Amino acid sequence: MLQDRLAFCNALILDTLDVTKIYEGQADKTVVDDEDAYLTACLNYVEELNGVYQTFANRVSSGIRTRRDATGIYAHAMAVVLEETDDEQLTRGVSVDKSYDNAHARENRIQKGNLKTILPRVDAMQVDEDGPGLGLSYNQRDEIVTVGDRRLLLYRRYATVN
Repeated sequence: MLQDRLAFCNALILDTLDVTKIYEGQADKTVVDDEDAYLTACLNYVEELNGVYQTFANRVSSGIRTRRDATGIYAHAMAVVLEETDDEQLTRGVSVDKSYDNAHARENRIQKGNLKTILPRVDAMQVDEDGPGLGLSYNQRDEIVTVGDRRLLLYRRYATVN
């Protein structure tokens, strides 16, 4: 986990330096405080992540099975988490109650019991041949959904695709 965070930070730092046209070590201390350069680096990094997170979104939002008159419970549950505006809240966890209230408002056929049934499956749906999944995790004991992959927080903020 720490390795992933370091790689993430290093990628943003290197992209920011590239945008500001700093390609090698400097003899003197150089302050890089160009917010536009940082934002451009964020956008560039998010573009690199598009394929990964679009696959993630499709896999989780499609759910275990699809049927004609489905509620889309997986998609609504994921949208509730990704639309949360508070990054700190997402790392601490979004309660099932809040997830239910928002998902039910989006689709009134969604029931709290059904939501609590599908959330434990989200972890497994993110796993593929490359190993563990990305972003979302459900803690059944505390009944909260968290985002463990900090790249997902950045991605949802700067992504240019839905």
